[in-house]
Amino acid sequence: MLRDELLALKSVTAAPVDPHTDLTTLPAAHLAVLALRADLDVLLRQRAYHAFLVKAAEEDGCGGVRADFLSTPLPQPYADSLHRLTLSQLLSVQFRPDCDSDALATQAYSVFLAKLDLEIVQLPLDFPLRKYTMSWDGGEREDEGELMLRLEESGMKVFEGEEVLFSLEPERVLSFRVEQSDATEAPETATILVLRLSQVDLGLYISIRDLEVRLVLETANLDGGAGERLMKMFASWAAAEKADFPVEDEDNIELKIDVEADPAAPSTASSASPDLAAQDSPATPATSLPPPSPVSEKVSNKPPRKRVKRSDEDEERGAVEQPWQYLGERSVHVTWHPGLYTRQFALLRAIAPRVVEDLLDPPCFTTEELALLSLATDPKTLAKLPFPPESVSQRYRHKWEERLALERIYQEREHINVDQTRLVLLTSNFPSLRLYAQVLSKVVKARDMLTKAYDTVLHARLYPRLKDRTTYDPIERIVVLVERLRDDVHYRNTLFSTSNVSLVTNSPLSDVDIGKGPARRYEAELKLIVEYEKESLKIAREKVESLRVEMWHRK
Repeated sequence: MLRDELLALKSVTAAPVDPHTDLTTLPAAHLAVLALRADLDVLLRQRAYHAFLVKAAEEDGCGGVRADFLSTPLPQPYADSLHRLTLSQLLSVQFRPDCDSDALATQAYSVFLAKLDLEIVQLPLDFPLRKYTMSWDGGEREDEGELMLRLEESGMKVFEGEEVLFSLEPERVLSFRVEQSDATEAPETATILVLRLSQVDLGLYISIRDLEVRLVLETANLDGGAGERLMKMFASWAAAEKADFPVEDEDNIELKIDVEADPAAPSTASSASPDLAAQDSPATPATSLPPPSPVSEKVSNKPPRKRVKRSDEDEERGAVEQPWQYLGERSVHVTWHPGLYTRQFALLRAIAPRVVEDLLDPPCFTTEELALLSLATDPKTLAKLPFPPESVSQRYRHKWEERLALERIYQEREHINVDQTRLVLLTSNFPSLRLYAQVLSKVVKARDMLTKAYDTVLHARLYPRLKDRTTYDPIERIVVLVERLRDDVHYRNTLFSTSNVSLVTNSPLSDVDIGKGPARRYEAELKLIVEYEKESLKIAREKVESLRVEMWHRK
């Protein structure tokens, strides 16, 4: 049942009833509840019982789910059978031919009340927010407006209106505390939830790692039932060992740089037989940029915080040299910049949010990954690959998108063949180069997914809306635009860039082109993308400069 239906049913179980009420105007479920309430007058309960039968006969007609339930014998023992019934079925037990005593109807009503309370407790719980802030190494984001924190069984979500801004997943919470606001954060005293998280995903394209989120609630305290439920959720996360709740020391925060691995293929080596996974492969491809060395125990005696568990394979990747050494000073060509594709996914999301949410998630770029891909490769820094290379067993296959990425990296250095590609991607001879190719391959994946995404939005959302005359959006214009973006790659590149190395920072589409709602949503997401890219480019240039200074000192 929906939230409003459950709350209305709960109200009917206890609310006083006027004896002169016209019962025929009430829903069937409400009539069934009134017929079972022992605190009501017997005549009123009988009237409700009869009104239910009349309404049920009108609603069911020639049959239906309720009619089938009423005509099917209830298995014995009844106590076990009742607990397997739905709320609607429990209310209908009193009308069954085999319900020959008040005791069975009363027992069914008791089970109904218990189940109803349980479902209401499990309903999403909303907390109005004044604002939220995110802060991470090198960046900060703050937002105000019609914000709401929704508490669900699986975690928490922050909404603006009906749109989900981001989710707070239990396995990503590193610490949690409650504070009272000061005058700078809220004009009146309010409760602030402060969470340290390993990662938060903003939309479909941005992932921020190791950050602090501050949620400024409208309420000044958490003493009521809603606040108690919120605190119980955090306690349950801690009990499940998914999070620790210390007040953290900022010096004990590590920067973690991950590249999302394909869950279906943790290794680029594919199995030719069920036993092949147990055999020794040439190498285990790295799928993450290595984090800095852990904080020394001398600095802090605190026990290490619980994080998402890292496998032995992840630990081995810690020794991989970072790929920053391959970057030059030039900006990368727009067709190989993640921003060209995140802009287009953002546009599709603005036009058809629900359709895009159901698509396979496009590659998500962290700040460090975006920094790595913001500058072009310096061909002078690349190693000359041996030719002919050592042979790599044909049992192991490389990923096609990683091969294209590696060929792009070497485009200005030399032509490389398939055997040289396999040497890099399937052995441990060039770990940092392999890692560089894996990060760049996410751009190839995004490009490949984009055409499919355009086609899906057209068929699932736009074409059906062409016949809808009630919409205010210029559907015909949007269809023409999306069809052209799907079919004309040159038009895509032209629309979302101002030169070969510069992407648009302001929306090239107006209200007239795509409608007010989509235009507003796209401008908001584009602003976030541009801020993210500026921060990443700054990181990239600092990395390149620090490496240059380090090399100068070595010389």
